[in-house]
Amino acid sequence: MNIVLYLGLFLLLLEAVFIFRPMVKQVVHTMTDLEKSNAELIEFSYRISHDLRSPIVSSLGLLDVVEKGVDSGNKSLSMGALGHIKASMTRLESLIDDIINLTKMKLADYPNEAVDFSKLLEDVIGHLHVSKGSDKIKIIVDNQVHSSFKSKPVYLRQTLENLLSNAIKYHDAKKPSPFIKITSRLSGLTCIVEIIDNGVGIPEEYRSEVFGMFKRFHPKQSFGSGLGLYLVSQNVEILGGKIDYEALNDGTKFTFSFPITREANA
Repeated sequence: MNIVLYLGLFLLLLEAVFIFRPMVKQVVHTMTDLEKSNAELIEFSYRISHDLRSPIVSSLGLLDVVEKGVDSGNKSLSMGALGHIKASMTRLESLIDDIINLTKMKLADYPNEAVDFSKLLEDVIGHLHVSKGSDKIKIIVDNQVHSSFKSKPVYLRQTLENLLSNAIKYHDAKKPSPFIKITSRLSGLTCIVEIIDNGVGIPEEYRSEVFGMFKRFHPKQSFGSGLGLYLVSQNVEILGGKIDYEALNDGTKFTFSFPITREANA
């Protein structure tokens, strides 16, 4: 009788383990996501309050300088202060744009659509030709993705635009032959994209911070909100993929991959 009882209790315990283990894992996973989101929200709130106030406070102070220049007839003083105000407002506009994009990304739920990757890549590169400094950079494209597939083109476009515009902004003007090389290929149902440049790079010791919020590694070369690479990582996550950064001896390498669904006629 005792053996039957113990066996029954053992089977009941096993059943409970199999039933509740997935639930416990899901709860742990959810709690981890909530902790991560909460930490990001705290950092986001702090940095936003600082980064939004800073250019406004600076501009208000500079307006006093403009007023003094006007009163004294010192045009150069007023124009210099106005130039600084314009730069501050431009930075503020860039930050607001990134916040809006981040908010849209968090709230939107775009369905999978047909993606002509060759055309998408061509469009992105075409738009970047108007970027400052792009005329000095050689863009090399090795695209092996010629068939259409289904994914979320909005997030894919934003990812490519951010990575390529960063490579342009942070090119090394001291080098005689700056370049950006884009390689794309399919491996089964995974699309893999590599973007290599010989720009100023990001030191390897900052590897763990590359995709963090409000991280600026070269503020003297180009001022940004510090949200660009964070947005990239979030976009790739929504695509169901992953992204990695590698510091090269001469530049940087970003690799991102994401799953695709093949078109019926592909």
